[in-house]
Amino acid sequence: MRNTLQINMLQRKTTARTEEYKNVRRNAKQICRIKKRQFEENLLYDLEEKFGRNESRKFFEGVRKFKMRFQP
Repeated sequence: MRNTLQINMLQRKTTARTEEYKNVRRNAKQICRIKKRQFEENLLYDLEEKFGRNESRKFFEGVRKFKMRFQP
């Protein structure tokens, strides 16, 4: 949907199409942020469980992965 709105906006640039595209883009960004936050919360919850079950090796591997983030 976002791609089709972008194509429509680029073909004929009107204020209505531009605003509609901006709104859809803003909503998509919010959804991505919410999903990322949920993923990180689930990851931390799993780490807490591993710590509670004395699975220290898996716990510290998870902590290391969480701290390192993405490195291209």
